[in-house]
Amino acid sequence: MAGKSGIARQLERVRPKFVQELDINKVLPRLLRRGVFTVSEEKQVLSPTVPQERTKLLLDIISAKDKTVFSEFCRTLEECSPSLLTHLALAVEGSEAPSEENPPTQALQLGFELALKERDAVLRDNARTQEERDDALRQLDKVKAERDQALAALDGGGGGGGRQHGANNSSN
Repeated sequence: MAGKSGIARQLERVRPKFVQELDINKVLPRLLRRGVFTVSEEKQVLSPTVPQERTKLLLDIISAKDKTVFSEFCRTLEECSPSLLTHLALAVEGSEAPSEENPPTQALQLGFELALKERDAVLRDNARTQEERDDALRQLDKVKAERDQALAALDGGGGGGGRQHGANNSSN
């Protein structure tokens, strides 16, 4: 039970930003595929027409679940919204009360933020590279289709006359 309340507290800290920025249409299908959400929970989340209300319901459901579901939610954020995962990590890191034995250092905080920003940049670059690869594959398919059409046209009508012309030249 303590894990659930901890997750709920963590999500409560980031709720306003998540409500404004989280794209349910990217997150929810991934959570379903990973088996951490049921079809009935999906219907419950999608029932409101306002996207912010959907996000609130999603966060409420995740808050009531265990750490495994929270971990899968974090993995999903890493795939489709790394900046929100960074925000969550910074909110969790910043939530620990400083103590006399373990005072927070500005250098540690900055190092953590830089590492997360670097990770975000790498994830964005990977996503951009995948999009470029997909675009290149679509272009390749288009060029292949055009090539196949051109070859079919040559074989069908105009190509036969060219072969006869070549045969006539060889008989002369």
